[in-house]
Amino acid sequence: MKDTSIQAYKEAFRTGRLDTLRFAVLYTIEQNPNITRYEIAKVLNKPINCITGRVLELEKQNLIQENGKKKINNTLHYQLLAV
Repeated sequence: MKDTSIQAYKEAFRTGRLDTLRFAVLYTIEQNPNITRYEIAKVLNKPINCITGRVLELEKQNLIQENGKKKINNTLHYQLLAV
């Protein structure tokens, strides 16, 4: 992720223009490259359906992307990476 994007997101979060959960998801992905939606839900202690919506929003903004798959509990999960 470009430094300017990170700075813009931090500023938007600080001023209240950014959804808190979306910022938490983005930060979690930045700190844990190749983390899955399932793993983010566990880290943030939120239901997966809350995480999935925020991930889709971040993907539409081209701030994150899918980066392969990981098998967890015999199920394939897409890994996420900040761009």
